[in-house]
Amino acid sequence: MKLWKGLAIYPKIIENKSISQFTQAEKKRYTKTGLRWYVYFSYFNPDAGLNGKFEKHLVPTYGINRNYQSFDARYKAIHRLFEATKELLEDGHTPLEITVYDNKVLTVEKALDYALSNKKLTVGKDTYNNYVIRVNQFKRFLQKKKLIKRDIGTFNFRITREYLKEIAEQTSVANRNNVLRTLKAIFSNLYENDIIKENYVAKIKFDKTKNERFKSYSHKQATDILKYLDKTDPVMALFVKFIGYNFLRPKEVVRLKVGDLDMENKLLSVFVKQGRYKTKRIPDDIIDDLSKYKLDKPDNYLFALNSISGKWDRDERGRREHFSKKYTKVKKELGFGEGYVLYSFRHTYITIGYKNLRKRMSKDDALDTLMGYTGHESRDSLQKYIHYVDAEIVDEYDGEVK
Repeated sequence: MKLWKGLAIYPKIIENKSISQFTQAEKKRYTKTGLRWYVYFSYFNPDAGLNGKFEKHLVPTYGINRNYQSFDARYKAIHRLFEATKELLEDGHTPLEITVYDNKVLTVEKALDYALSNKKLTVGKDTYNNYVIRVNQFKRFLQKKKLIKRDIGTFNFRITREYLKEIAEQTSVANRNNVLRTLKAIFSNLYENDIIKENYVAKIKFDKTKNERFKSYSHKQATDILKYLDKTDPVMALFVKFIGYNFLRPKEVVRLKVGDLDMENKLLSVFVKQGRYKTKRIPDDIIDDLSKYKLDKPDNYLFALNSISGKWDRDERGRREHFSKKYTKVKKELGFGEGYVLYSFRHTYITIGYKNLRKRMSKDDALDTLMGYTGHESRDSLQKYIHYVDAEIVDEYDGEVK
């Protein structure tokens, strides 16, 4: 008994006529918005009814209707899908085993590579490199489980939970959540491009972490560190002030170029986490420090290797690591242990700013006002930076952040 029948293209006329037989009016009619082309067939299901029956199956279009706007291009693409499906059915594949893309069966490995290639076009270099590292680690896990060559259509997403559990046990819950963020982005791309029918990874929740990664300095500790750096390493001191006084992330500071500064109006243009530029006011303390340097070359990095304003043939990640390693030496000299990093200054000064505002505002008003300075999109995201252990003890706070 032949297990499949009725392989065809919808609309039927697309299968029956060659491109040259269509008039311009017909081509326009069959590519109008809302008319979807697809390949379909019937496959015998022995478990349906008393004696089994043939059931209709639609072949995933993999974005053909969206990606091919012209009639001729879409016509050729749908016929390639038709021929590839026919070949697979004739070779004995079942509907559950068939995921076709570009005339080839799409394995888990190829699907992950496909999503990575799409992400390369939409994210920054550092983010993409991080995706590659984490996806390759996931591939090695799947290789060990002998699942990497399976068709993506038969991929069991419970294996993703098993992988995340292993990551949490071998490293940390925080790292497990970081891996999950990457996998969510990758599988969302596959879903958006019709490669998978449902994105089960999107339903996996992030686990709560118990340990704080970044510790916050007291106001006195932060002040003492800056005094020390002002004397021993003015470039590092200024780097820390941009993190603390302007509430920037270290990666945002290393992106800065001289041309991003408007010294006359005391403004700063910075490329932030949300993938856009944000204008911030530069505090007077930083303006005073910058006025000591020659800032006449807009294309220079503001923070170069051991200098203010200069060229630096190193990528963003490398520049950030340079300052992180320099600060690691400083904190050890001053007696600070685990948890104290450059990022700690962002936590510290956000907490100081919050305490300062709470002296004259309600909790909600203080958060809303502070969001305007830090660039956070919600109170919840901002509150992760505020160390509440002492942030609400506003009467004991002595100090102002301008």
